[in-house]
Amino acid sequence: MMRIFLAIAAILGGLSVAGGAFASHALKEKLTASELSIFETGARYQMYHALALLAVALLLTRTLIAGTAGPRSGGGCFYCRCGDFFG
Repeated sequence: MMRIFLAIAAILGGLSVAGGAFASHALKEKLTASELSIFETGARYQMYHALALLAVALLLTRTLIAGTAGPRSGGGCFYCRCGDFFG
């Protein structure tokens, strides 16, 4: 799931950069100032969504690491410290 989120975030971020560059270079003479502003706002919001999806992927990774590594290594430490006590 994390890889899917990372891939989608990378694609959305790349499209956002490409769309912004396309608007500032190719569409500058063809669109009015108002239309260009709307296009740039759309590209900016797409970048925000890409960054939010990237943050979700990174938080998911951190949660998975903390959720799986903690009990495994914590259980071993608990057994080493309290093994004699319980048996």
